[in-house]
Amino acid sequence: MAMIKDDLEDWDWVKMGRFSDADERIVQGIMGKRFRLAHPPSTVSHPKGKVRRKGAHAKRDASLSGRAFVIEKGYRYARGKEAVIRARSRPKSDHGVMTLLRYVARTRREDEKNGQYGAVSLWDGFGAPLSVEDIHAVRKRWELLPDQDNLSRTALKHLKKSDLSALHAMGGRERLRHVQAWHFVFSIAEDGAEEGGERKLRNAMRVTVDGAFTAKGHKTVWGIHQDHTDHIHAHVVVRALSDFGGRLHSDIHGDYLHALRLRFAENLKLSGLDYNASWRVDRRYERERIMAGLEPLHDDPSPWRQGKAWRDPYANLNTWPYYFGDRAVQNMERIEDAKAIIRQLAEDAERHEWTTIAAQALRQLLDEPLIQTSWLKRAYHFVSRSAENDDVPDEYRELFEYLKTMYYDPADALASWQHMALDGAYRDQQGKVQYPHRGLANWTLRHRPEYLGCVKANAYVMGGDKELKKILRTAWLPKSHQVPEPPEYVDVFAKYREIRRVQKDRAKVIAELKRLFHRYQADWPGTWLPEVTDQAIGQAMLIEIGHKLPKVMGAGPIKAASKWKPGAGGQSGASDPVGDYGAPVLHAENENATDQKQERSQKPKSRSRRNASRGRG
Repeated sequence: MAMIKDDLEDWDWVKMGRFSDADERIVQGIMGKRFRLAHPPSTVSHPKGKVRRKGAHAKRDASLSGRAFVIEKGYRYARGKEAVIRARSRPKSDHGVMTLLRYVARTRREDEKNGQYGAVSLWDGFGAPLSVEDIHAVRKRWELLPDQDNLSRTALKHLKKSDLSALHAMGGRERLRHVQAWHFVFSIAEDGAEEGGERKLRNAMRVTVDGAFTAKGHKTVWGIHQDHTDHIHAHVVVRALSDFGGRLHSDIHGDYLHALRLRFAENLKLSGLDYNASWRVDRRYERERIMAGLEPLHDDPSPWRQGKAWRDPYANLNTWPYYFGDRAVQNMERIEDAKAIIRQLAEDAERHEWTTIAAQALRQLLDEPLIQTSWLKRAYHFVSRSAENDDVPDEYRELFEYLKTMYYDPADALASWQHMALDGAYRDQQGKVQYPHRGLANWTLRHRPEYLGCVKANAYVMGGDKELKKILRTAWLPKSHQVPEPPEYVDVFAKYREIRRVQKDRAKVIAELKRLFHRYQADWPGTWLPEVTDQAIGQAMLIEIGHKLPKVMGAGPIKAASKWKPGAGGQSGASDPVGDYGAPVLHAENENATDQKQERSQKPKSRSRRNASRGRG
């Protein structure tokens, strides 16, 4: 990775806050669209940037303090069944709300064909049963806004200018303003076959819905499903607008859902079902295994997560990872190193300077790469590796001109793109060649160019070029091809993705604990809450990837210090954590064994032991 050089002239431009649209595309393409909106790590962030009023969100604050009790217990926390609540959707259109209600009530056309029409029992917020006719009248009873009365500010501007093309080009959620309903799923680890299981869940749901939504003026429809998953669960549709004038809001950190989970778990216990409500990050046993890479942070086998949006699109490639996976890994590691440098530079700069500083640094880092030839594992090529235009097929000359401005090795990038587009090609029944991964190859070249070669900074600028998009859509591909199967298939690309997942999980665990620490410092300064979280952060940072953890965990002292330094609070609990915040028991056992061995060596030997050592009976 190239070093960043000081350029006084460029730095003057940075200080003045000047950057072009191309610079912004580079920063967004590498750092993400939310980079400029990210909160500094030392501040306490609140939903939507609003300042929390004194006394507001009392239940949410109680849930945050309850998380500290789970962290404080450490290994003593009794692991049991966990109550689960997920916010599935929040439709803005009245049609979306009615479609959601028809799904919950089983009143769709496919339900009528399957003989399940109206097979789900429904209740309102007061626990009164509802009929199918009541569901059809929800639009009027809930006073849902039609789409023309729920337009966003941008949509109203287009409408005022009579720019109907721009109005129709907007997405549905971008065109509409208010969320009209929330869809929550309450799930427990029961299959519904237990005696009284559904009745107990129904009793808990009735009390939970009444206290969480109905008491605050939100109209609700809910029903219990147990026919399409292994676990019985309840779907709850809540009108966002309250009869008292307020609106239902959640937060990006999950504090609202956690407060709702606590209420749900308490009602389950009162109904006869023993369930807890805690975070995997807070439970030390799971936290250590996540930090060691032994378990994922989000272990969710729900069927709705198995859709196309949750699958890795590159996992279906057969031969491209073998021939180009090693180069893709090197290029992505280069980008990750650049992102780490940018984050370090952003810590010492003002937020309004982040984009300009990142653009200047990324141009220097990407325009001075360590170029390496890529002849490894190239048993088959579709195009010549020469950079001369005369050696490139005529069908790709126009595309090759774009690639020369995006890559240091455009021929290799062209070969990688073509190989990905041809991966899995087949002939249908009519004899026409189908390319199932052509769209993925085109999208990768425009949005993730580092997968295909060693990129320049300009690669992220050209990704938004409409002419390039048109060229990729109409680019010629061979009608038939024969790619030799790899002799020993080792998907290094999949291994890299797994490593990146573990690294992201580790970063999310530390970030969540730090958020709790800063929140406790701001809301409850001088209490034991920040100290406990501070010690948990120090303990988590001591665990490395691949750390061998025993199946049964215990507590033990540790003398090593972590790199975590608390913020303004000044707690030093992480420097020498003791007790429940020590290292894994594996370290503690080794240390205790060493101490016991030293104690035995210092004890005087008895007469029988001295005789035995001398060979006497």
